[in-house]
Amino acid sequence: MKLGISMPSSSRINKALDVKEDMGIGEWNLNYAKKELEKKGFEIIKFIENFPKLRFYDIEALIYYLKAVP
Repeated sequence: MKLGISMPSSSRINKALDVKEDMGIGEWNLNYAKKELEKKGFEIIKFIENFPKLRFYDIEALIYYLKAVP
């Protein structure tokens, strides 16, 4: 199972635009997801957290991203 969470880059954009940080996801992060899956009986063999940098070369790309990613 692959789990994707990319908050830090998005949160920097939100801070720059003075947008509320939480966005309704609360405690959602890799450790939280791991604990919840283990509670349901899954055995987690390997988990990695990655926060790639986001780069936008024009404003249209940024606007597209903001519309596509909640």
